[in-house]
Amino acid sequence: MIAEHEAIGINVFNGLFDRGPDNSVPKDHFIQAHNVSYDAGNVKTRPGNVIDFPLIGQIARVRSYEKTGEATRYLILLTPGNLFDSTNLAAPILSINGMSDFALQVMFDRAYISPNNGEKGLPAQFVYVYDGTGICRKAAGIAPASAPTAATSTAAGFVEKGDHLIAVAFQTNSGFLTQRGPAVKYTAPGEKSVDIANIPIGPAGTTARYILSTRIIKDYNGNQSGYEYFFVPNGILNDNVTTVITLSYFDANLVSSADYLYDQLTEIPAGVYLGIFKGALLSMGEDANPSRVRVSKPNEPESHNSIDGFLEIYPKDNGGPVRNAIEFRSQLILHKSYRSYITQDNGNNPGFWNVTALDKSVGSECNGLCKVLDVDGTSNDAFLVASRAGMLIFDGSYSINLTHKISNIWDRITQTSFNKVLVALDPIHELVYIAVPLDGITQCNVLLVGDYSEGITADAIKWAVWQFPNLFSGLFVDIIFSTKIAVLKFGGFNGNIYRIDDTALADSNAANNDTAIHSIIRFYEATPNERGEICLFSGIRANISGEGSLQVDVFSKDAVLTLSAPSISLDGANGRIRARSFLFENEKASIRLRVTNHSEWFSLKHLWIFATPIWAERPDEE
Repeated sequence: MIAEHEAIGINVFNGLFDRGPDNSVPKDHFIQAHNVSYDAGNVKTRPGNVIDFPLIGQIARVRSYEKTGEATRYLILLTPGNLFDSTNLAAPILSINGMSDFALQVMFDRAYISPNNGEKGLPAQFVYVYDGTGICRKAAGIAPASAPTAATSTAAGFVEKGDHLIAVAFQTNSGFLTQRGPAVKYTAPGEKSVDIANIPIGPAGTTARYILSTRIIKDYNGNQSGYEYFFVPNGILNDNVTTVITLSYFDANLVSSADYLYDQLTEIPAGVYLGIFKGALLSMGEDANPSRVRVSKPNEPESHNSIDGFLEIYPKDNGGPVRNAIEFRSQLILHKSYRSYITQDNGNNPGFWNVTALDKSVGSECNGLCKVLDVDGTSNDAFLVASRAGMLIFDGSYSINLTHKISNIWDRITQTSFNKVLVALDPIHELVYIAVPLDGITQCNVLLVGDYSEGITADAIKWAVWQFPNLFSGLFVDIIFSTKIAVLKFGGFNGNIYRIDDTALADSNAANNDTAIHSIIRFYEATPNERGEICLFSGIRANISGEGSLQVDVFSKDAVLTLSAPSISLDGANGRIRARSFLFENEKASIRLRVTNHSEWFSLKHLWIFATPIWAERPDEE
């Protein structure tokens, strides 16, 4: 009978279309594309996942930490608020009650960490720095508590006759220079060096101490803060032990001002997001100042000016706290939950940068940014932003909604948990991954996978839905550039860190048991014509390979009626034409193919659906 009926051929697979009703799905798209991937014109069962890093415990968040010349580490936040380095699970590197998430930015091989709750930085908490050893410490640092002493040396020298103020600043092991400590007044007789003693010892982590001095002060009035301090040439002690140094300098040698130290923050308030702009570390979304964005000195991530080293992003609007920021073509794009803004460095301190509204309807959350192309590590040609309207591409405007074809799914995201949405990009295999919490679930339970190998546009991207026996607590692509291998990895909310393995035919779960991959495709509602006639659908043929039992189901128009045909045995990797006959009467038919048992898989190149009209109308219709 199949040979006598018209063949409806389908050999172009452009991914999932879940926008509007089933009858709106085009012929080259799927009504359902579950646990499948696209490759060289085929649609096939996705690879399974394996345990990459075994870990017992509930993982609130995991992020990758890469140091030059080392294998990728993981920074793992276990509830209730203990952060671990994957190289040592014996003791946490940071413990803070209430820390349910953390922001991470790596600069100069150091990890800058900001504890937060996914909405704002934790109250009364700070940004921390971790160099990969020991434990975290607060970024920045406190000034010396005491002044040194100064006396005229017996050695000849050039300290000019008159009053000077001499003070000390600490340097931490991450290169941060603290505020200066109290100063001592030294009256130089001229033509002598000065012996500086009782130089304060810094706290743990202090690697050097700098001597600061004013030029000659006339009519000193006792106000130590009323004069400019300079770094004394050769006035550095590269240890935290020595307490005496002898120095000789002309006032003309005092050219490097240290006045900026006076306004240094000794602690950086915790924010919900850490970013980089022109070599400066950004911290934003503080608990007490949710619209504030702090900007460090370029290449000095812990040096933040407390007076004018920050921006206030429209604190009285309804967009909420600042959630994230990204550099784009030498400009800074900032997002609140429902707003976006733009600014740029105008040569002044950040407090004097002009901030303007970019889009009053597009915003994002703390985990919603992803770069598309990084140019010299400083600016992006485009970036992805997960907004409540969809996954948008910004290339000068928010003109492309990559999730347009799957808007029904996007609308199911739990809005109160939108800050849990995670985004990762695989530029080698041209895939974008978005972990989302659907249908009231508060943790990410579904992975949306977009294949943009044929173009990163709303029409060209091919979507599929992946589900695993784990909820997501982290998502990143680990790329080994020397071999061009890119691997998707994710944290499991109930334990373990996993990676996708092309050879795996099942999924691992928190109990270290293999779970079958339910791989399903359901085609559009097919008909041999569009006149609304009742048709007899008599079977399918498929150019398909695989292993296991391929189940064949037939759905009527609007999925009111269903038929389960006998399954097709897939007995090897070599593709051949396989057929299955059935009898199904309806205006339209949607074919579903699936494998549901352990180690089963399929790879489909071409499907033919056979049908012929048999009635112009139903007998009970007039």
